[in-house]
Amino acid sequence: MQVELKNENENEHFNDQLFFEVNKYDIHGTGIDFGETFCRAAINRRNGLEVISLDNAGQKFLPSCVAFDEKIAKCGQIVQNVEGFVGMFSEDALAVIFKCIKQKTEEYKAEKLEEVVISVPYNFNESQRNAVSIAAKIAEWKTVWLLQEPFAAVYGYWYLLPKTQTPGTILVIDFGGGNLNVCILRVTNKEIALLSYQNNNKVGGKMFDEILIEYFENKLKTDFQILIPGNKRFLLKKESQKIKEELSIVEKQWHVYIQ
Repeated sequence: MQVELKNENENEHFNDQLFFEVNKYDIHGTGIDFGETFCRAAINRRNGLEVISLDNAGQKFLPSCVAFDEKIAKCGQIVQNVEGFVGMFSEDALAVIFKCIKQKTEEYKAEKLEEVVISVPYNFNESQRNAVSIAAKIAEWKTVWLLQEPFAAVYGYWYLLPKTQTPGTILVIDFGGGNLNVCILRVTNKEIALLSYQNNNKVGGKMFDEILIEYFENKLKTDFQILIPGNKRFLLKKESQKIKEELSIVEKQWHVYIQ
């Protein structure tokens, strides 16, 4: 199956067209969803594509964070929101995350993987795209493909459809941790074309976190005369994130414990 990705809106910036020749049962590489808050990775298995665990606790996501001490760099710790700073700091920091993902995927599949497809925001400029590509090369991926997020979403959806079915015109809503992207794409048997794109970097999951944190701080102060010190605010943030995620699935009362 060959797919051509292109942009039909002349007012929108779009880089080179991308071509993929894909056999559903012969994908030898890794796919990475590089997000502002979390990263995820998928590989091909005998029963299809599988999103794998990226930490020892079995979580299928890795925080887009890096920490450095005097001897070693660690991914998933302390330094938040890597995606938002791509192109503004050393690609070596981003490479730490990609190297961690590469190690986990190779351990999971028990073989060396040298090809990777990384999804990046549609509005990434050339400098940011180059930074991601360089970081992946530093992490020892030999072949690196960058795929813009709206195309990645539609392509993933198309992948799951029966071969005889074509999606048509699709609305893609990408509600991330730090921004909201809305795209309209037209899909035919041979191409995925971007018709329209809008981005709002003032709307995202982290904004809901801050709203909940502010609500609980005011509630504790007004009803119980309790002030949350600065060193406890991080714990309140973690609990607020849990509540947000749980209430996205089911409506119920939730208790918050801050020791």
